[in-house]
Amino acid sequence: MDYSPTAKSILQKVGGEANIVSVNHCMTRLRLVLKDESIVKDEEIKAIKGVVGVMRKGGQYQIVIGNEVAKCYQEFLKLGSFGDTKGAAPAKKGGNPISIILDAISGSMSPVIPAIIGAGMIQVLNIILGWFLPADNQTLQLLSVIGNTAFYFLPVLVAYSAGRKFGANPVLVTAVVAILIHPNFISLTGAEGGINFLGIPVTSFDYSSSIIPAILTAWVMSYIERLIEKITPAFTKNFLKPMLIILISTPIAFLILGPLGSIIGNGLASVLVFIQSHVSIASYIIMAAAMPFIVMTGMHWAFIPVVFAALETPAGESLMLPAMLISNVAQGAACLAIAFKAKNGDLKQLAASSAVSALFAGVTEPGLYGVTMPLKRPLAALCISSGITGLIAGIMQVSASSFASPSLLALPIFVRADDPSNFMMAVACAAISIVLTFVVTWVMGFKEEERN
Repeated sequence: MDYSPTAKSILQKVGGEANIVSVNHCMTRLRLVLKDESIVKDEEIKAIKGVVGVMRKGGQYQIVIGNEVAKCYQEFLKLGSFGDTKGAAPAKKGGNPISIILDAISGSMSPVIPAIIGAGMIQVLNIILGWFLPADNQTLQLLSVIGNTAFYFLPVLVAYSAGRKFGANPVLVTAVVAILIHPNFISLTGAEGGINFLGIPVTSFDYSSSIIPAILTAWVMSYIERLIEKITPAFTKNFLKPMLIILISTPIAFLILGPLGSIIGNGLASVLVFIQSHVSIASYIIMAAAMPFIVMTGMHWAFIPVVFAALETPAGESLMLPAMLISNVAQGAACLAIAFKAKNGDLKQLAASSAVSALFAGVTEPGLYGVTMPLKRPLAALCISSGITGLIAGIMQVSASSFASPSLLALPIFVRADDPSNFMMAVACAAISIVLTFVVTWVMGFKEEERN
């Protein structure tokens, strides 16, 4: 599809270049920071060819394009000069503290998602190849390193994106957070007897693959940077300002924020384990059924810290990833049923492409915003079938051992050495979700005119 007309129409409908502060994109959404959102009419944006939905969230006007959002983004950039295209949304003032925290996490994680999904799929490939190749195969070993690197250095990736989110210098934030996983820092803090900084003991933690310490550090550094900016003379800013920022921020990071973030992460994992142990079946049902609505808010990525904390435990992650698998393939199955049953050619094409995206890539926004949500009944059908399948997954206690965007291609993330049956149970849940959703969607039907 040629996204040049789409980009031009979007620019016109959002008030032109003069109303745009910055433009960015994630996996499926064009994210605009506007000076005045009130002049934009959502229905007019939704009517543009190539747009499947809109969302106002976190100071951004988010336009859902789908898998080809990068093409639309490139066409959009040709239409004007939008300043720092990676700029963060302005900080929200007031509001629900929980929503603000979730938005901060989600905003920090969104730019990193492509890297961890790509690395996750390489890990999936590595698992599959491991079924046929010996463990000492050198190609397999190198693929393991490739697939693990983005996760090991996840604090560094998150530090950069969180720096942008909070308005701090992302390179300086990255430099500070990278110290937490520096080999020499690890060896010093892990040595017998430990190590002190200015007489204060430095607590030893494993910060690889951690997320919350990086986000906390970026947030605090945004204030430190503003303070240093005020107190440093103009002629010293080139060298004194970055030095002071690093010198002040780093001890705060490894003495306070790093340990605090690790404690929070471990606490979240403990809470998740408690929930799964005491109300596991109910939590599976609720999470699987509610997943489309969580995706609507963009908050599914805000749960990533909890997911990674749980993946570090022997039991693996047994809530979010199984629920996302069930819901993702259900979204694909609902779109597939619509593609077969619909009479409108454009709807058939959109539903078919959205089904492939959801089933095999775990990307559900095109189907959610462009197909099932406008048609209403298919959305209800997939929520019902997802809840039923969630009940089955809860009874089977399905859990994931590694991370990837849950889909049919990513099913190997449910391979567990200590429980060979876990993979087959995940396959069974995916199959049940697909068949059940297809049937329920077909039986409940839909009115094509409701999408207009």
